[in-house]
Amino acid sequence: MLEYLALLPLVHFVIILIISKINRNIDLLFNIYAIIYLDWLFVPFNYLISLSVDFSWSVFFILIIISSIITIFLHKKWHTHNDGSRQSNYLIDKRGLTSEGWTHFIFMITQASLVLTVLISTPRSLNYIYMMLCLLAYIIGYLLIVKFVRKVKLNSKAEMPFLVIGIIVALTRIILYFLI
Repeated sequence: MLEYLALLPLVHFVIILIISKINRNIDLLFNIYAIIYLDWLFVPFNYLISLSVDFSWSVFFILIIISSIITIFLHKKWHTHNDGSRQSNYLIDKRGLTSEGWTHFIFMITQASLVLTVLISTPRSLNYIYMMLCLLAYIIGYLLIVKFVRKVKLNSKAEMPFLVIGIIVALTRIILYFLI
């Protein structure tokens, strides 16, 4: 059952693609590299959940609350720093979240809850390392896109503390896996 979580990024992409087509925003969608490229790393990550950890649905649902708070905080920061360009208005505009933004908002909460659940779960196979490598690839890829493609100062990004914590925790989990 858990292996169906691998479909989550695909469902997210298809929904956001359809909404973008309806709203005539396809060109903007294809400039959001995290959605177009990086979110696909969650396909193997999510698939490996059932093979890698003792997953707890109760922990997952508790972490949805925490992920919701963090995601709301980040979206508020992004709304505050919206420069008004078409690309900036793809997910968030003057009124708040766009229809594409709501889709991504729900995906972000769900995926963040899955990642947090995995990070605090007990690993039970070497596949856990592959999951951590997918997570590190996502974070490092995101940082590289922000720095070198979008040419934004990393310290100006509201999500920067969470990304640094993510790198530290993923590396720590890899090291602990081999030590314990």
